[in-house]
Amino acid sequence: MLGGAAAVRVKRNVRLYLERAISSARLAIEHFNRPYEEGRREAVLHFALHAHEMLMKAVLLQRGKSIQRRRESKSISVATALRMLGNQGEKVLTESETLSLTAVSNVRDAAQHSVVMLSEQTLYLQTQTAVTVFDKVLKQEFDVSLADFLPSRVLPVSTDPPTSLELLIDTEVSQVKALLEPGRRKTAEAKARLRPLLAIDLAAAGEERTATPLEVDRATNRLKQGRPWREVMPNLASLTLDASGTGQTYNVRLAKAKDAPPVKFAETEDEAESAAIIREVDNEQRYPFALTDLARLASLTAPQATAFVWKLGLKSDEKCCHTFQHGKSRFPRYSHEALSRMREAAAKFSPVEVWRQYRRQRQQDPGHEGQL
Repeated sequence: MLGGAAAVRVKRNVRLYLERAISSARLAIEHFNRPYEEGRREAVLHFALHAHEMLMKAVLLQRGKSIQRRRESKSISVATALRMLGNQGEKVLTESETLSLTAVSNVRDAAQHSVVMLSEQTLYLQTQTAVTVFDKVLKQEFDVSLADFLPSRVLPVSTDPPTSLELLIDTEVSQVKALLEPGRRKTAEAKARLRPLLAIDLAAAGEERTATPLEVDRATNRLKQGRPWREVMPNLASLTLDASGTGQTYNVRLAKAKDAPPVKFAETEDEAESAAIIREVDNEQRYPFALTDLARLASLTAPQATAFVWKLGLKSDEKCCHTFQHGKSRFPRYSHEALSRMREAAAKFSPVEVWRQYRRQRQQDPGHEGQL
C-alpha cells in the first residue's frame, strides 16, 4: 500500500503495522460517511482506535523500541503506547494529542463493553480528533500524509463540525435531562447518552478507563436534581476545541482551556458533594514495578537501575515510588512515571558513569541506603 509514497526508510516489520494503520484509518472514514446507521458509530470508533494502535506500534518499532515481551502472548496496550509516546516518553504526542486519543479510547471502550448513544456531533468530535492526530504523527514520523491514501474528493470527516465544545455539551446534557423528566421512563437511554461524556471527562483527568455503573448512577442523579453539568463533570468543563484549517486539512484537537482552574477527582465521598467521579486509588496498579522490572524495561542492569533511582531521587517522589509494608518487611514499588524518567535519563547519561557516581557516594557515606 505504501508503495513509493514513504519518504523515510521504513523497516520491514514496521511497514506491516503502518499499512494496517492506514487501512483502519480509511475504514473509519468510510464508516463515518456511510449512508445508513446500523453499527456505524461502533465501527467508526473501533477502526479509529485500531488505526492509532497500529500507528503507535509502528512508531515505536521504527524507533527501535519493543512492543512485546518474548514470553508474553499480547503486545502492549493502547494505554501503554500512549504513555510511551507522550510527554514523559518518546515525546511524539503533545499533552493535547494524548488527551484527545485517551478520550477516543475511553469512548470506544464504553461503546464496546456497554450501550452508548452518541450524537452525530459527538461522533464527529471523536473521529475528527483521531484523524487529526493520525495525520500529524504520520507526517512527523514517516513523512507521508493521510491524504496520499485518499481520493481528493474525500473530506475527512465532515462538513458540519461543532461550533464549540461547550455548546455541544450543553446540547447533549439538555437531551439527557429531557430523558430524565418524570414519567418518561427513559433512564436507560439517558445513561447511554451520558456514558460518552463521562468517558471524555475521565480522559480530561488522565484516566484511561470508562465510568463505573456507580459513577454513571451518581452523575445521572445529580443532573436529575438540576445540578449544572460543569459541577458534575468538572474535568469536561476544563476542555476546549483547538480547531484550524479547512477541507482535507481541517484539524481538531481537545485541549485544556488556558484559563481553566485546575481540577481533580474527589478522593472520598465527603469530597464528592458535586462531582460524579470519585477516584478509587489502587496503589498496586499505580506502582506496578519492582526495581528489577525497571532495570529490565529500561535495558539496564539492576545495579545501574539502583544508581538511577538514587540520581533521580525517585524514591522520595510520591509520583514515582510507594513503599508497601507487609509485617516488618518493606517493599518499594515504582510507577510508570518512574520508568519514563529512568528511560529518559538512561538515554542522556552513561549508565556506567552513573553507577560509578553512586558507588563513590556509598563509599563516602557507609550508611547510605544501597538496596532500593
